[in-house]
Amino acid sequence: QFSGLLTAVASLYLVILVYKNAIDKYLRQRFVLYYLSLFIWSLSLFICTSIYNYQLSYFFCQLTHVGAIMIPVFFLHFTYAYLNKMSSKERLILRILYGTAIFFLIAAIFFRGYFFVQIFVFLLRSKQ
Repeated sequence: QFSGLLTAVASLYLVILVYKNAIDKYLRQRFVLYYLSLFIWSLSLFICTSIYNYQLSYFFCQLTHVGAIMIPVFFLHFTYAYLNKMSSKERLILRILYGTAIFFLIAAIFFRGYFFVQIFVFLLRSKQ
């Protein structure tokens, strides 16, 4: 449980440190977005597993999805920016990944009951 809290505190510290001291604005923005998504994910995970209120725990469990969906996309974007590799191929890859991430964010926020439950039921039925 406390690893989530430790990760959240470390992520927030790095966000503040880099935001205040980084020279390259574009690289700083990519780093901050990446670590803010890590912060959201880890803090939500800590709260979700630490509280005993079912509704509140479920809310933070869903919030972990928001952070987790964006982590890989923001990390790849930061990596491309850090390596100074932003050719048309990399831009296309990022557009596809951002589009996919936005699709899953919308599904996780607005259609979580219908979308994920229906897929789960379909997978269970197909195994029988």
